[in-house]
Amino acid sequence: VQVLDAGGNLLTGDSATVVTAQIGQDNSLFLSLLAAAAVDPGHEVLDMEPFTDENGTQYVIAAKYYDGSTYRVNSTLYVWNETTEELAAVQEVPSLGAWDWHHFVTPAGGVFLAVANNFREVSADNGVPVGTFNTKSYVFKLQGGRAVFAAAVDTHGATSFEAFTIGSATFLGVTNSYDDASNTVPSELFRLTDLSDDTFGLNVQVASFQSLPSSSAFDMEYVAVGKDRYLAVANNFQGTGYTANSTVFRFTDGRFAEWERVETYGAVAVASFHLGAERSFLAFASTLSPSLDIADGGVLDVYEFALGTLVRRQRVPSVHGVKGMSHFRLNQADWLLFA
Repeated sequence: VQVLDAGGNLLTGDSATVVTAQIGQDNSLFLSLLAAAAVDPGHEVLDMEPFTDENGTQYVIAAKYYDGSTYRVNSTLYVWNETTEELAAVQEVPSLGAWDWHHFVTPAGGVFLAVANNFREVSADNGVPVGTFNTKSYVFKLQGGRAVFAAAVDTHGATSFEAFTIGSATFLGVTNSYDDASNTVPSELFRLTDLSDDTFGLNVQVASFQSLPSSSAFDMEYVAVGKDRYLAVANNFQGTGYTANSTVFRFTDGRFAEWERVETYGAVAVASFHLGAERSFLAFASTLSPSLDIADGGVLDVYEFALGTLVRRQRVPSVHGVKGMSHFRLNQADWLLFA
């Protein structure tokens, strides 16, 4: 694991180095780590998503991708018990080769969970799973401490979800990576409307809003900069190679239009952060470097929104084995965490 500050400066890459900090009341990072230890080691878990409901109860949901023999594996929802200080499994939540879980809250206050289902197994050939990347990903609403199915959307090798609100509208974006024939498959934006009430019960509508050009997209990040709204898509693979530029879209006239392209090399993650009220950044993590030599590792590129464009402020080389990246604030400082 490598830890960098908000400027992309490497703080430690040594597994023997112990980094300690006073976390205070926000223990979501601690819960994610604890949940990772609690999950059955026989499962390949690709994501841990911590979240809190409207009553302050803390949960973690684990995206179980594969168990060594099948992709027909449910994800698991855990709740944090304040009395025993332990995580307890409360529900097996349906998923299909789950790659990512994402939680979000609508303007009306409902807590939702979306799972990016990457692969749907339909049979086995001599013990080898056979299936399709063309499947459906699911949206759930948290009710009474359980994830209740709310909607399904068509996806193609889904790798991540991103939710955001513009005005009173809630949008849900999904990155697609493969459609059984090509990596050049668009990612999708959906508009979610929650019409649930006490009389008619759960009523969540998810409608297609816009396709976004992408190529084996692995991650999506929404960021507001002043009055402008942007959506960044990390592209992993294009054509026959990993020199796949990633794209930043800007919300204009009610739609997202391509605004900038940045050079990436097998991008797997994108994160945004702000320093104060005036400076906004995007960071892209690539598994490779411009040399495309595995031995050289990958790179982290940090861009700032400046002068009406994106200006690269730093490139961190020799980032090996990166699979994901997350920004968080701790002790009044900004951090980027590599996994």
